[in-house]
Amino acid sequence: GDQETMNVERQYVCLKDPAGQRANEFYFDRILDDKSTQEECFNEVGQPLINHVLAGYNACCFAYGQTGSGKTYSMFGDESGDWTKRGVIPLTMEHIFKDALQLQRDKGVQVKCFVSFLEIYLDHIRDLGGAYQAQIAGHSSSARGSPRSSSARGSG
Repeated sequence: GDQETMNVERQYVCLKDPAGQRANEFYFDRILDDKSTQEECFNEVGQPLINHVLAGYNACCFAYGQTGSGKTYSMFGDESGDWTKRGVIPLTMEHIFKDALQLQRDKGVQVKCFVSFLEIYLDHIRDLGGAYQAQIAGHSSSARGSPRSSSARGSG
């Protein structure tokens, strides 16, 4: 019989060769498909990173995939400005700074945070942090892809 290609509930992906002779099966801890919400993506990816950062560890979120697969949408969110469609980066930063402020108030802990948003494309590295800051400050979305030589920095 014909094998299914993907089953999100079973966390299963099956890739078949075009001739149908061979199939490779892959099982994952979690699959986020096109029906997954930004909140689900944040809860799976961003929230665990926040826990590590606030415990004093470094964290990295790496999005990889072919052009048009949704990496930018997943990481930054919807360009319409709809706050319910914010991506992993803005949701994570909101929670980090909110939680850091709470730590400062409750325990007198001072938190310093260094953040960079990098794009690696065709062996070129671009810092997208400044472009993202310009976007949320109300500048045109065309600033998103402009290269910058310094990293975005935030502290709280």
